[in-house]
Amino acid sequence: MMDRYTFLSMGKRRPWLIGSQSLIVLALVIGASLNPDGSELLTLAAIAFSVNAFARFKTRRLAVSRSTWCQKMSARANGFILAGEAVGTAIGTIPSGVLIAQMGIAAAFYGMALFVGLSLSLLLFVRERPGERLLPWTTGQISIEVREAVAGSWRKLFDEIWRVMSKAESLLLAMALGLYGFAYGLYAVIGPVIATQFGGWSDEGFATLNGVASLIAGLLGMVAFGWLVDRIGARLGSTIGMFLYALVGLSLIAMAPFWQMKLVLAGVVFLAFASDVLMRIGAYATAMGLCDVKGAATQFSLFLACANVGTILSGLVIGRLEHMGGETPILLVASSAALCATFALWIIRNGRMVQTRRTVKSDPIASETA
Repeated sequence: MMDRYTFLSMGKRRPWLIGSQSLIVLALVIGASLNPDGSELLTLAAIAFSVNAFARFKTRRLAVSRSTWCQKMSARANGFILAGEAVGTAIGTIPSGVLIAQMGIAAAFYGMALFVGLSLSLLLFVRERPGERLLPWTTGQISIEVREAVAGSWRKLFDEIWRVMSKAESLLLAMALGLYGFAYGLYAVIGPVIATQFGGWSDEGFATLNGVASLIAGLLGMVAFGWLVDRIGARLGSTIGMFLYALVGLSLIAMAPFWQMKLVLAGVVFLAFASDVLMRIGAYATAMGLCDVKGAATQFSLFLACANVGTILSGLVIGRLEHMGGETPILLVASSAALCATFALWIIRNGRMVQTRRTVKSDPIASETA
């Protein structure tokens, strides 16, 4: 839908972002008015589903924004976006917990609605390109770039998506992200088990550690990893990040006798979050380089869907792996999946992205790999 329909005089992505942010605010206000308690699980699930569904549009923003970024700074831009997500999550989580404890869940919903509303206000007063409309009732005109970036029909859109996603580079990246999602799912389940049952961490303490590690990793993505990936290239950056992600499981296996030392597990957790951010910055930049501007949101969604499918598949096998020998088989399979993903990222051909020679002249981004 984002690739096919938009209000062109306001830009390709901005109308969808304004709409999604507005719907998030509306869902939070409705949740506050309903004021569900802890026993109303169906209501809470419906609110959470609605907020997360509308929030997915912000992730698709990464792909459809590539036409406004200099390719040499695409990884740095990804670093800022991932850092913004980490910092925003940390800023939102802490006061929400306080509000729920002190004033109830309705106050937390209203607080988050205000928080999201602040970001919405920025979207209302910033144009994608000079000369476009700020709001539907203001004056402005359609930019040439936006007009050319919208598919003329569903058939053209699907043809473009098929052309891009059937290329070897796209298939390799999709496979790598699927394997990454598989490893991520296994790590996400076994990590808290090791920390609480062997490492002496409480549930609250380990959750706090994860929050701090996520925040620091996000900030590193903004100040260091984005710059690094722009310097060494997205393919190499994502490969290094994925290799370090594989080392998370191997490190835990090697240091099994020292799991009771909190500092050891804390170090592995920081390695997991930092390598995850580094890998995603490089992989997202690579995906953006592979996407064609006319079908970027759909193509990028398909790449992310591969990671989600991998995470779902990990849930289907983790029970069997645990019966095979506890934590070690799970960590070993997770590391093996990440190593296979590392190889898939490494063999993506540098400088051979999917755009044709015809497109290179009109779009300089198309001639470079991320």
